[in-house]
Amino acid sequence: MKNSMKLLARQLRGLLLTGLAVGLGGPLSAQMVQTDTDELELVPREQLPKSGTFWVKESNGFLPPLPCLTGDVLDAPIYALPNGQFLVDATAVQRSTMRASSMSPPPPPGGGGGGNPPPPPPNIRNYQKFIGQVFSVIDTNNAAVNDTNLYKACISFPARTNTGATLQIARYRTNCVIIKANHFDYSAETDRDFALLVCDPVNKPTWKTINLSGSSDSQDGWLVQGSVPNYEVTDPMFLMVSNINLAYNAFFRAIPYGGPQVQILGAQPYATVSNTLALQATITDLSGTTTTNQQMAVTVNGLPARCTVGPSNTISLDTKYAQSGSEEIEVAASSLPVAFDPQNPPMDARLIWATTAALPLDFENRAFLVNASDMCSPDMGTNYIAFGVNQAGNISATISEPSSGRLLASYGGYVPYATTLHLIWNFTEANGVTPYTNDTYKVHFVASGAATLDLTNRIDRQGVRGGRRNYP
Repeated sequence: MKNSMKLLARQLRGLLLTGLAVGLGGPLSAQMVQTDTDELELVPREQLPKSGTFWVKESNGFLPPLPCLTGDVLDAPIYALPNGQFLVDATAVQRSTMRASSMSPPPPPGGGGGGNPPPPPPNIRNYQKFIGQVFSVIDTNNAAVNDTNLYKACISFPARTNTGATLQIARYRTNCVIIKANHFDYSAETDRDFALLVCDPVNKPTWKTINLSGSSDSQDGWLVQGSVPNYEVTDPMFLMVSNINLAYNAFFRAIPYGGPQVQILGAQPYATVSNTLALQATITDLSGTTTTNQQMAVTVNGLPARCTVGPSNTISLDTKYAQSGSEEIEVAASSLPVAFDPQNPPMDARLIWATTAALPLDFENRAFLVNASDMCSPDMGTNYIAFGVNQAGNISATISEPSSGRLLASYGGYVPYATTLHLIWNFTEANGVTPYTNDTYKVHFVASGAATLDLTNRIDRQGVRGGRRNYP
């Protein structure tokens, strides 16, 4: 056999055994060599299997492998490849079509007779293309008892003798595909799931850097079609994607996925910080996600941080509101990277992933906020707003109405040692009797030789609701 045929067989076998991307429709980006079909054995129609791996050769290259023959290539000659697969020479059909059209009279003006090709589908985002597709894991035991056709389709996949992780795909019925996942071992995974990704086209990068300002939304790519928890991954697994959108190409691949990848830059771990600290969060996620499906939260030891978020995920953190000593800054990014219809969300399917990055730092604050006591209800009777000081000195504080500055309460005195101070307020005006009726109030705290702290709190006017029982 000629060297070109051996090279073709190796390339086809390599794509099937080592590649994790499988697809329906559309040309693959991999370059294929020219093939001399004179060296191959022509297979009669009656000897062809109903399902298998059929490589379609067109004049401009190869299509992704088909699991069965389609009507548009039934007239093409089909040859057996050395690896048990088949080569469909669609170029012969194309040449015959061209010869026939060259002898036909030209079409009437305007392409009468309906000979014009249909217009291409609109170029929309991938989450819109695959919004209606539904992912599920096939229970083969159940299928063997209740759906023999589905069970036969599952066991019809050729056996895989290699040890590497691979995906095999086959069409099922009119708008479904079955994917067999071979040799995926997730026994060492704790935070990542088996994720089946979908994309059009196949050559899109898997990951992209997320900019919460929205500038990264122009890049489109891979999304999660469905996932399997790491502790439920088996070998093999049979997956189904139903209600597929036949108007667009769909390529599938599998990766371990645990959500966005997050890093905090701008300070070294355990560095001493004070005043306003400039940080930046780098977030990497699947290339098909958009910032409308992304959120970021910044906390200090689990409590909401006093910060602002700017372009390129920059964070301006006011450290003086954090407790003095060793604290952790946490940046949590959550993502909804799944292609699904929000009007008809899937049941029992994971839709949101979240990842948290932590940066330990040493906060050096002479005065700091201990408890803002935000959203306290007047039903409590008394509110306790706590501040910490780490040295002796004079302190002063006021509580006022935010818009007018009207004084509601004032505090002052000398503190002889480091301690926690509580501003005690009973939700009244300055006379201590008239109820305060606004929904917000401002707290201003000053310790000598330390920073000034200001906060605006809200009042919970709904109060604490007691339980109620309905008796017959």
